[in-house]
Amino acid sequence: MVSKHSDVIVAIVALLTCGCGGSLQVRATVETPPELPIRVFPEVAIVHGTAPEDFDVADALAHHLAASARDGLRVEHVDEDGLERRRANGSFGPASAIIRVDTHVVETARPSFLSRPDTVCTTWGCNTVRRSVVEDLPVVVGRVMLRVSEARTDRLLQELTIEEREEGSDPLSMRMRIVERLRRRVIGAVDPGERQLDVELVDVDDAEVRAALQAVREGHPREALATLERVVSRRTFEQRSDEQRARVMFDLGQARRLAARASGEPDVDSRLEVAERTIRDALMLHPEATFARALTQLREERAARERMRAHRAAASHNFALDRGPAVPPAPPGYSALAPSRPR
Repeated sequence: MVSKHSDVIVAIVALLTCGCGGSLQVRATVETPPELPIRVFPEVAIVHGTAPEDFDVADALAHHLAASARDGLRVEHVDEDGLERRRANGSFGPASAIIRVDTHVVETARPSFLSRPDTVCTTWGCNTVRRSVVEDLPVVVGRVMLRVSEARTDRLLQELTIEEREEGSDPLSMRMRIVERLRRRVIGAVDPGERQLDVELVDVDDAEVRAALQAVREGHPREALATLERVVSRRTFEQRSDEQRARVMFDLGQARRLAARASGEPDVDSRLEVAERTIRDALMLHPEATFARALTQLREERAARERMRAHRAAASHNFALDRGPAVPPAPPGYSALAPSRPR
């Protein structure tokens, strides 16, 4: 499978900093789905092309998948001839996949304008001036195309292109560094990743709201959530200005977001949905760029969680299919019929 984490958010660091306009930020670490979720397949054949770098990149990927295999993932590194032999033998299972690795590294050059000193000597003495010259600067561009397809039918499922570029004076060393970076990025594409995000909150001229923000700063988002819910539930809350109500509601939505991640409970997705609605209501009441930015961030986070759930469901289906019988069972009653013998 892609990951055994049930939550996208794997860590929250209670680091609160002041920003412009009374803005506060909490740093969080978010788990992101892999670009190439190849671990949803129980069997993977990695096929390299004919370029010199193809074998190195494909072999590194095969070793990485084999070394970190879970749940019975089987990995094989073959060439096109080996792939066709396996197809002819019918040895691929119903949920097997192929990754074709095509690597291209091209050396080119671009004009570079330099200023160099030029000394001219005559009978009256020497004079040094700076002249502009044009030189070719070596450029190395590396590109890997990864194509995932069904092993039995070769139906294309996904394509991913990874590119690296470097300019310098030593094309050979540049080429080696480009290939190494491509290898690392290809390996990283099949694993879940992590990214840092800043969850923003806004200051409100209210003692209880500031106490809630302090609770967030100290790493207690559920305590902050309880405080903000009390503030919003009071009858006097509706008497405040639209701007102040919107800012409190925004902080409430962000507190719900943080508390959902920190709770570790199974209903994280429904809690994040409520947080999104709260932030959207704040944005409609009093539009602010901070609110819109947080709403976009939260929607992206929920979309990432949805992709990871889809990956887990696909892995569960594919591995179950792989464990099933190669030949379907006979219809009921069929096996009870004895074959007739010729007379």
